[in-house]
This record gives sequence, C-alpha cells and structure tokens, in this order.
Amino acid sequence: MPGHGRRVYIETVRPRSPHHTPYRRHSLSETSSFVFRDEFDDMQERESALLRQNHILQAQIQVKDRELTALDRENQELRRSLESSSDIESRQGQKMRDLRKKNVRLENENGRLESDNDGLKIRIRELLRMLKDATDERVRILKEEVGSLNKQVTEWRRRYEDVDRRLKRFRENLDDHIETNRVLTAENEVLRRNLELEERLRRRHGY
Repeated sequence: MPGHGRRVYIETVRPRSPHHTPYRRHSLSETSSFVFRDEFDDMQERESALLRQNHILQAQIQVKDRELTALDRENQELRRSLESSSDIESRQGQKMRDLRKKNVRLENENGRLESDNDGLKIRIRELLRMLKDATDERVRILKEEVGSLNKQVTEWRRRYEDVDRRLKRFRENLDDHIETNRVLTAENEVLRRNLELEERLRRRHGY
C-alpha cells in the first residue's frame, strides 16, 4: 500500500502518572497515535458550545437589526418633524432644541449599534472558523479511526478465511481417515472370520 497510514487509538481512561506516555507502535507502513477519550469528548463539547454561541450571536444580530430599523424609522420621523416645524421655530424653539438633542442621541445610538453589529459579525466569523477547524479535526480523527477499523476487519477476514481453508482440509483428511478405518475394520473382520474357520478345520482334522 503506497504512503504511510496513521492509526488513532482512543484511550477511555487517562493514565494516573503525569509522566505516562501512550505507547506508540511504528512500522514501515503506518504510525499509531492515541487520543484520550476525555479529550475527544471535550472536543465535541467545545464544538457544541461554539454552535450554541453562534446561534445566540445570530439572534442578537437580528435583535440589533430590528433596533436599527426602528431607530432609522424614528430618526426619519424626527427629521420630518424638524422640517415641518421650521416655520414655527420661533414659537417652539425649546421643542426644536429637544428634538435636535434627541436626534443627536438617536444618531449616536445608531452608530453604537452599528459598531456592535460589526463586532458581532466579526465574532461570528471567528466562531465559524473555529467551528470549521474543530469539525475538520473531528472528521480527520474519525476517518483515521474508520481506516484503522477497516484494516482490522480486513485482517480478521483474512484470518477467518485461512482458518476456514484449514478446517476444510482437516475435514477432508478426517473423511479419508474414516474411510480408511472402515476399510481396515472390514478387512480385519474378514481375517478374523478366516482365522476362526481355519481353527475349526484344524480341530476337525485333529491338527
């Protein structure tokens, strides 16, 4: 088989000794490595946590988008109010100043929400990258484990076929021995009868 294979073994119990090193067996065609079961489980837990956090961030982005839409709508209404109120500014100066302040506040809030939204999008990209890396690593380990299991199945199938061939030969030899034994038994019975007959003839003739 070309190239070198890699076999992964998953330890279900972590060794107590801190200096314990999992036994690695090397050959010309493959290398073996170990992944502890708790490390493999921890990898799956981190993957699940990343998925949950991703869903949460997606929901937060949707909420922020709705808030931005509402703020934009309110901002437009305020602008229309400012435009319609320009002809009576002298009588409603205080109201106009309040509206301008509110408009500034809404624009600042809008900017803050947009900044938060950008930060959430960056975080989602990071989480997606981490999730992809974790998934790729998990798939790689599973593929190596499946490859190792396939090799074991192939080896056991070869051994089974070898034992089956040997068993067939044994049965054939056993059948031959049984037939030979049957023939010898029949011949022995014929000889025994001949000896008995010869003995009776001797006695009859006084030999």
